Amino acid sequence: MFPLSNLSTKTPYLSSHFITHPPPSTPPPPTCPTSPSSIHTLSRHGARHTGDIDGLNDLAASLNSTWSTTYSYPVSPLYSNQLLDLGISEHEYIGEQIAAKYPDVFESYSPVTHNVTTTALPRTGQSSVAQLRGVGVATPYVVMNGNTPKGADAVLRFYDDCGAWEDGKEVGGRVFEEYLETEVVVEAVARFNVVTGGQYVYADMATAVEGCVYDMILEDVTDRFCSLLDQGVVDIVNYGVDLNKYYQYGPGGGDVVRDFTVMLVDDVVGSVERSLGGGGKGSLRFAHAETLIPFLNVLGVFDDAEKLGTEIVEGRVFDMSVWAPFAGNVLLGVWECEGRVMVRIEVNGREVSARGCGGEVWCEWETIKGALVDVLDMVEGGLEGVCGGDM
Repeated sequence: MFPLSNLSTKTPYLSSHFITHPPPSTPPPPTCPTSPSSIHTLSRHGARHTGDIDGLNDLAASLNSTWSTTYSYPVSPLYSNQLLDLGISEHEYIGEQIAAKYPDVFESYSPVTHNVTTTALPRTGQSSVAQLRGVGVATPYVVMNGNTPKGADAVLRFYDDCGAWEDGKEVGGRVFEEYLETEVVVEAVARFNVVTGGQYVYADMATAVEGCVYDMILEDVTDRFCSLLDQGVVDIVNYGVDLNKYYQYGPGGGDVVRDFTVMLVDDVVGSVERSLGGGGKGSLRFAHAETLIPFLNVLGVFDDAEKLGTEIVEGRVFDMSVWAPFAGNVLLGVWECEGRVMVRIEVNGREVSARGCGGEVWCEWETIKGALVDVLDMVEGGLEGVCGGDM
C-alpha cells in the first residue's frame, strides 16, 4: 500500500532501490592497486521492533474499528527495540556484499587486524555478528561496550548527556512546533480524524504510521493501521521525522553537532592511520542512526542539502530513508598507492564525495583528514570540552 522504500529511519535496508541497485564502482586511479589495504565502517543496527508497543496497543484500543478490538502487537513490550530477524538478514546481506567487493580484506580474519566495536545495546552486537557471518567469519571477536553507563561512550554514543547539544536542540524543537501548525499538517490531522471518527492529534497520527510500518514489516498486513492513512499523511509524518533529525543530528544542529563527533572522528582517523603499511585490515563499528547521521554530516555528505523548514521539501537531499535506513552504513576504503593514500567513501553501497574532494569520489586521505582538522583539534579536550562539562 505504501512503499517500504520511503519510511524515513524506519525504512528496511533491503527495500530501497537506491541501496540494492547502486551504480558500478569507479575504478581506482592507475597508480593504485586493485584492492584496498583496509576498510573502515560505521553501521546502524538492523531493523528492530518498535520502541512504542504500548502506544500502538493503546491507540488500537481507542479506535472504533473491527480489527482494533482484537489488535495486539505481535510480541510483548519486553521486546521493545529488540532486533528482528529482518535486521539480522540485512546485516548478513551487507556482509556478503562487502566480501564480494573486497575479498582480500577478510581473506584471513583476526581480532588483531580487524577491530569490531559496538554500543552497549544488544541489537548492535547482534548486528555485528550477523554482518561478520555474512562476510564469512564463523567466530568473530566483538568488543561490546556492555558495561558502559549512559554518557560514558564518547565514541559511539556521544549524544548521551551532552548539555551543549540539549540547548541546541531547542531551535529544532521550535521549527517542529511551527511545522505542526502549518495548513498541510492541520489538514492531514483533520483527514485522519474523519477516517477514524476521533479527536486525535499529530502524535497519534504518527503512532498510526508507526503501526502501519510494523504491520507491513512483521505481518505483510495493510488493512489495519495502514487503512487509516493516505500517502499524503505518511509523507507528512516522514518529513516530520527528517525535520527533527536535521536539527538534532544533521546540518541544522550547527557547530555542536559537528563537534560532538570528536572522539568518533579521532577513532576512525586513528584506525586508518594504524592500518597503513600493513598495520591492520580494518575497523567495523555498530551503533545507531543518532551516530551515523552526525558522522555523515561531519564528512560533508549533506553539504549540498537544502535547509529544512516548515514547508515540505520534495526530493530533498536530507532524506533519511536514503541515508539512515535500518542497517544504514558508511564505508571508507583505503588504497595505498604510489606516493599517496587514496580513499573512496560509500554510503549504503553508493559512492559519495567527502568535503574538500571537489565532488570526486576518489580523494587523497590527507585531503579528507584536512577537512576534519577543526574537529580533530578538539581531541585533547574530549567530548566534555564540546559539551561544556555538562554530561
